[in-house]
Amino acid sequence: MTSHQTFLCAAIAAAMGLLIAQPAQAQRTGGRPVGAVGPATPPQTARPSGPSGAGSGDVMQIVKFTPADEAKNPDLIGTLTLKPFRKGMKPVTVRILKEEDAKISIGSVGFTPDRYAEILTKGLQCNVAWTQEGDKPSSPKNMSTIGFQPISVIGIVDSVEGDVITIKNALPSDGRNWPDDELASMPAPTVPRPPTASPSGASRPPPTTPRVQPIKKVKMRKLKVRAFEEVAKLTDENNEEISAGDIPVGTKVEVAVILSKTTGIMTTLAYTNASAVVNKEGPRPLPPRPTGGGGPAGGG
Repeated sequence: MTSHQTFLCAAIAAAMGLLIAQPAQAQRTGGRPVGAVGPATPPQTARPSGPSGAGSGDVMQIVKFTPADEAKNPDLIGTLTLKPFRKGMKPVTVRILKEEDAKISIGSVGFTPDRYAEILTKGLQCNVAWTQEGDKPSSPKNMSTIGFQPISVIGIVDSVEGDVITIKNALPSDGRNWPDDELASMPAPTVPRPPTASPSGASRPPPTTPRVQPIKKVKMRKLKVRAFEEVAKLTDENNEEISAGDIPVGTKVEVAVILSKTTGIMTTLAYTNASAVVNKEGPRPLPPRPTGGGGPAGGG
């Protein structure tokens, strides 16, 4: 074999070796041979789905309190089913365990388990913190604290029946929207997604969602609020303490109430000449709501 033929054979062998090496190199470089021109195809990443359940400490509304059968569950007071305000989120059920010296409280007043059904009524707004016994979403959740956030409302007394006072033309005194409408207007939280790649290969951040949706006008409500004797403090124009039966129909009042949609638990009531601020411009930023308080939950 001449030197020329030897050189040709070596060149052909080298070319074939390069063709064989390119697919393996392509696997190591994300499917692109070395020296390829043009934008790379980004790797396909599965998009994480948004959470469907509420988190411990979120503000929610009560769906139902179910007392436990003490004969079957001696360590259990009952279960509390809660519904998040944000759309697309599932209800959650927590257990209320018996614990020494533990109780549900409104302000400084504690309630024993035999009163829970009176307090934990359908629609009442609260924030509940819990501990979970396992890692699965279906693992039992045990309530540790329950908190209530009264809001100030101005309206006119429409009727008084026992300890239930009906207030018409009610509006939040500070001009903010009703808390349940405010929370319901917020988009459901989602898991952050990784940046996406544009056709040119540049990275761009995922779109963001506004925190609060605009509101047109705060609507008046007619509220039926209960004044528990041990909780509610009622005062007249002279700041003298009175009972619910002393309040004349037609009196303009400012009340602090733990709200349901159209009912609630009153903590204070005072005569007033003030008018509620009317917010026609919205939206307003939501201040952080407390994630505790109200005393430990349980019962002895």
